[in-house]
Amino acid sequence: DFSWRFVMILAGAATTGLFVRPLMPLIDSETLNTLHELDIDRSRYGTVRVFGSIGWVITASVLGLLLQKFNAIIIAALGYTLGFFVLTLFGSSGIKPRLAAVKMPWSHLKQDRTFRRFLVFISILSMGMTGGYVFTSIFLKDAGASYLTMGIAFSVSAIPEIPILFFGRSLLSRLGNRKLILAGTIMQMLKFGFLYLIAESDSSALFITVLLLQGAGYSTYFLGSIDLLDRLSHKNLRSTYQSMF
Repeated sequence: DFSWRFVMILAGAATTGLFVRPLMPLIDSETLNTLHELDIDRSRYGTVRVFGSIGWVITASVLGLLLQKFNAIIIAALGYTLGFFVLTLFGSSGIKPRLAAVKMPWSHLKQDRTFRRFLVFISILSMGMTGGYVFTSIFLKDAGASYLTMGIAFSVSAIPEIPILFFGRSLLSRLGNRKLILAGTIMQMLKFGFLYLIAESDSSALFITVLLLQGAGYSTYFLGSIDLLDRLSHKNLRSTYQSMF
């Protein structure tokens, strides 16, 4: 019944929060650590992160196609399971047997006023950006979009991320991280505004076009945020800063 379904979904969401969410900041901080160890500028981060966007474009479209063909939402869960299984295989080969103990410079974090202000900003922004993105699929379904349209919409929305991340070094050198964060935030706001205006439209092409702002806004804001955090953080606090972010 509804109560048991709610409990199961809540348990799944809690599991995701505990075991999936911490993976991303660890992957980002390890990417940055590797760049620093190889004496490569942090602005090259986007050329690594771009492969995540390419993977999203492929999997979102394939998943939409499979859901459209079989009309079984469990396929989405199976897809996630397969993806994390593959990630586990790759991740297990890179685990170090022992990590060297380091003294954590907590005083650096306490004195970092810019980072604390950024956390306030990102907390407010996430209420709209993250919540709105999660709700987008429900919005599209209520608007009568098919699974295939939804898959293509989410897939196409990430295409602008590819050139933005790939040429991230040039964007950072020209605009700086703060302007990138601001530009990405404005594009996210415009996306939600346009979705509100076309909510009753029957045009799939219109929804897909508006969602292009999602990829452009997210990658721009994210690129600026990662660069800002890496500049602010102590070398032994990179994972901590990414996790709090």
